[in-house]
Amino acid sequence: MDWIKFKIKSLAIQKAGNNLGKKSAADFLSQMQVSYDPTAHQILRTLSSIVSGAADFGEVLVATTKFADNIPFDELIVRCAASAYLRACEYHRQSGFFLRENLDDPRGLEAMKGVQKCFRDHISKAGLDIQPIEIPFEEENGRGKKFLFGYFARGAGATSPEEVRTTIIFPGGYDGCAEESWSSGGAQAVARGYNVILLDGPGQGATLFFNRMYMRADYDKVLDASIAWLARNKAKETSINHLAVLGRSFGGFLGAQMAAKTQIPLLAVALDPLQVDFAGAEKRFPFPPGALKLFKDEKFDEMDKIWLPALKEMPLVRFQIMSRAAVHGFSASPSLWLHSIMNEFSCVDDLENISCPVWTAMGENEKISMPGVEENCAKIKDLTIHRFSQAADGALGHCQAGASARFFEAMYNWMEEKAPARV
Repeated sequence: MDWIKFKIKSLAIQKAGNNLGKKSAADFLSQMQVSYDPTAHQILRTLSSIVSGAADFGEVLVATTKFADNIPFDELIVRCAASAYLRACEYHRQSGFFLRENLDDPRGLEAMKGVQKCFRDHISKAGLDIQPIEIPFEEENGRGKKFLFGYFARGAGATSPEEVRTTIIFPGGYDGCAEESWSSGGAQAVARGYNVILLDGPGQGATLFFNRMYMRADYDKVLDASIAWLARNKAKETSINHLAVLGRSFGGFLGAQMAAKTQIPLLAVALDPLQVDFAGAEKRFPFPPGALKLFKDEKFDEMDKIWLPALKEMPLVRFQIMSRAAVHGFSASPSLWLHSIMNEFSCVDDLENISCPVWTAMGENEKISMPGVEENCAKIKDLTIHRFSQAADGALGHCQAGASARFFEAMYNWMEEKAPARV
């Protein structure tokens, strides 16, 4: 079938063939996960949201045959928005993904606005019990508090406003947004009866783009602010004694940190994947001669002078590095970002403080977790590891892309046992 051609500017994905029947399913799937490539992963990421109704297989395949300056997903936005706001929301997110190196790029800002608008239109048209929220977060130079964008969703089946349900807090990932968290776990939680808070914390989604709040190492304060918001605004339908956390992608680190440092006992924490430390992150990236020594000597200005020109010759690597540096507020200095992530973002020494049950996904095709994760698992007192594979589950990459239904089933079955939705 000719429409199974993935004309993608990527070394990771080759043409799947003019006729899928000529190849086995295993051959086709293996092409989809040959190596971790941002372009390939973004397609898998969008395809994985089909199970939540946030994408359509044929639309995405057609878009992949026309890759050029984000044109295909922009076209999909226009065509889908009138009848499928949730899909349009995802396509807005996708259209802005590779623009995140420059947070002031007007196209990226418009994409984020489109994400918010289409998701809120989806809420309205679908009649969902979800409200946009703003969570006050810390003083800003004596001028009052900044706030975090997010959503509160009421668990399905509640018979009265006073019926307390367990609330799951979603910390979000490195490059996602609160709206995407609805499709990557929030909708499934609400269907099972859980209340949900979907968050754009510092360095994430609308909070990053519109409030310019950058990623920070003390993300447990975001949990504290969320709990305080619940106590003020949702005291009847929530309880601080019935809270859980689900963190996916970089949220696997943020969720672990929340659980390790919070003073409020959590009922359960699910992480996909578990991430605890970024020491050794420099091994992931290529450096020109002499740059690594300058980095180790903390001569960051000198390192940037030779690293930045070298990155111009590697556009995909440059994007991976510079988009992350922007999230941390280091858009002009990738070396400062790398130093920060390696030295400030760790919860290894705090893992033994986690008092609640923890569930984590480990996929054979997971490309993100840093080395040493399994060794650190021993520090968590009550840990359940669920292993996903390509052969058994169809898990093709990061966050079990391609196996969303299997992931939700396994994770939420565990969650219902440890932290039932109905109190």
